[in-house]
Amino acid sequence: MRVLLWLGVSSLLTSCLLVTSLDGLEGPASGTAGVSGTAGTDLTTVGGSGSGGEPSDAPVTPVVFQDRRAVQGGGIPIGIALADADVYWVERMPVGILRAPKNGSAAPVHVDTLTDSLPMGLFDVAVDSTSIYWSTSSYIVRYKPRDSGSEATANDYFSAGVPTAYLALGEPGNLYATDYTPGGGGGNVIWGTLNTAQRAWMATTGPVTGIAWCANRLYWGLKQSNIAGAQVDGSNISPPNEGVVIDQISVSGVACDSEYIYWIDDNRVVRSKNISSGVLKDLYVYSPQPEDGIPTDSGVGDIAVDIDWIYFTQPATKRIYKLSKSILAR
Repeated sequence: MRVLLWLGVSSLLTSCLLVTSLDGLEGPASGTAGVSGTAGTDLTTVGGSGSGGEPSDAPVTPVVFQDRRAVQGGGIPIGIALADADVYWVERMPVGILRAPKNGSAAPVHVDTLTDSLPMGLFDVAVDSTSIYWSTSSYIVRYKPRDSGSEATANDYFSAGVPTAYLALGEPGNLYATDYTPGGGGGNVIWGTLNTAQRAWMATTGPVTGIAWCANRLYWGLKQSNIAGAQVDGSNISPPNEGVVIDQISVSGVACDSEYIYWIDDNRVVRSKNISSGVLKDLYVYSPQPEDGIPTDSGVGDIAVDIDWIYFTQPATKRIYKLSKSILAR
């Protein structure tokens, strides 16, 4: 996700019938980016509820961007990525890769086809100016042209030698993946270019979860309580050299921009850290509701950011939310 990235206990966050047409429309979604107000009683944010903005007047409580349980055939959203004016995400049960405009002006469409042979192990998606990439439990990161129609053929980008989960795009042609698995295994960050991949390092303090790349720096989550970081100089990756955030409960999705690191903690809290000041803030807290109707072990979600908004998936409710960055200043 240019900023980008399974599990579940008290899920905060966790796929759609495949279609043969790249952009085949499905039914309308009831929650879109244009909806304002809170998404229900399960929302708690820090910093009050006054008017904020995009960045000046957006709500400071999360807005429902997509409500997939309100759509016939809607799946459980997991990995998420942003590109230009669009949001891309992975769904399970049924499986698929979807896209919708950030402004909510159109219903989601599939960008996968039956010929892509998407496995149930589909987890995360990344998008750049030319291609769509996705991770799988079958050790392969796959990709296809972004805008070449439904006849485009998916190919292997690289074989990681391990299952791949969360993804992050770095400099053009460079893709990073983690090998997180539902049972909590995996401790690798994989760095790959077309047809080549290597294990950049192994974590020593627990499974590696979410991953994000910003300004030649890589951040990754360690499920058991930490976010680490390292410099990347194009071809060489230095070993992990700091605990960027420590004493978290269980880190999953990670994102970043020039000022902040964002992550999902304990499957229910969206948090941020100001890179310069070190100030930590809880931006959203999810309290499971009986009406959610989905087991709390339905999986972890992912997070991505653009200049104005924080987007995150919430598998427990089959929703995707967006939260104004104005909350960071409160």
